[in-house]
Amino acid sequence: MKLKQQCTIPNILTLIRFLCIPVMAKYILAGDDFRVVAFILYGSIWSTDLLDGYIARRFHQITDLGKLMDPFVDKVMQFTASVTLYGIGKVPFWLPLFVASKEVLMMIGTAVVLRTRRQVVYAKWYGKLATFTFVAGSGAVVLMDTSTAVRWAPWIFVPVLLLSLLSVSQYAIAGIRMLADKSSAGEPSDRDHTDEDPSGDKRD
Repeated sequence: MKLKQQCTIPNILTLIRFLCIPVMAKYILAGDDFRVVAFILYGSIWSTDLLDGYIARRFHQITDLGKLMDPFVDKVMQFTASVTLYGIGKVPFWLPLFVASKEVLMMIGTAVVLRTRRQVVYAKWYGKLATFTFVAGSGAVVLMDTSTAVRWAPWIFVPVLLLSLLSVSQYAIAGIRMLADKSSAGEPSDRDHTDEDPSGDKRD
């Protein structure tokens, strides 16, 4: 891939998002006194995710680099948020453990399907809904003071856990069907192919 062709506004915004994640983590770990700053950074990073996806689609700036970078940054963002919130005692230990386990399973499954069938299971509505609930729930907890978060976080993330389990199970079923469909070997299937990338911003 040529560097000049990959250096687009959406990819630059994605890079900025990635560089802002450590800053966000710093302010989350700084505790309640900086929770408003952390929330503003958190919201800005996710808003930029929507913006770069819109620009990529609207102005035809979709690139191979963007397809790789955007979902990777999303995963780093989710894991960083869950780990730092746990680090200051706002969320239970099972949240970052679940996020990490889910992403590892998804990456392994995607790699298997891609290697054996040369196909990708793209984002579906249940995956987008699970991501939205995580973003909304994490944002709410970031803005809460610690005592309030300790009381409410387990309840806030129960829907996130359930929707994520639904999402993983549905992706697993789709992947198994791809592997079982001998006629689709090496060729993209119209049934499973959409115009969306794994991050849900349709960069392809």
